[in-house]
Amino acid sequence: MEWCRPWVGGSFQSVAGVTCANLARLDADGTVDRSFTAPAAVGGAYDYVGWVYPLADGRVLVGGQFEGQRPFGGPDENLVRLQADGAVDTTFESDLSGLFLLSAAVLPDGTILAAGMLHSWTGGSHYFVRAELEPDGRIRREFPPDAIPAMVIAVVLQPDGKAVIGGAFETVYGAPRNGVARLNADGRVDPGFHPPERAGLG
Repeated sequence: MEWCRPWVGGSFQSVAGVTCANLARLDADGTVDRSFTAPAAVGGAYDYVGWVYPLADGRVLVGGQFEGQRPFGGPDENLVRLQADGAVDTTFESDLSGLFLLSAAVLPDGTILAAGMLHSWTGGSHYFVRAELEPDGRIRREFPPDAIPAMVIAVVLQPDGKAVIGGAFETVYGAPRNGVARLNADGRVDPGFHPPERAGLG
């Protein structure tokens, strides 16, 4: 099944001699799956795929920097959903924009935690955006985006719904957290999680 196959993302034009721009799906033996063709929307010369999340139905969420997704002079798009064959799923239209998406996590209820140099759905530039998305990508609810004053580069979801984030920050919601923090399910910092000093990039 597509959701359990390995994926390769980044900034490239081929894998093992097979033309595939920035995104490729591999077969179990490590060869490129030629039934999947990355669309032009994520395959531009200045585009970059930084995050791939296969869905159980064969579709895949792809995040990064995709200048090809915007008209000239418009906002960058950082999150798209692709069909199993690589075609853009036009029923998914995320409002997420900005320079790039570095990492993200998806909760069972569809909530997406996104990290990178992003624009808030409700306006302004932010380093970390937590939002609940409808199935078609539209914003349902956004949590306060100004609590983290520096770059977040990694998001890891725990089984209990909490999320561990890492990056160049020194505080989260005003609490000292030097590069690593854990967020509760409501998006607030977990006061019971105290990482060692200089744990991250801060």
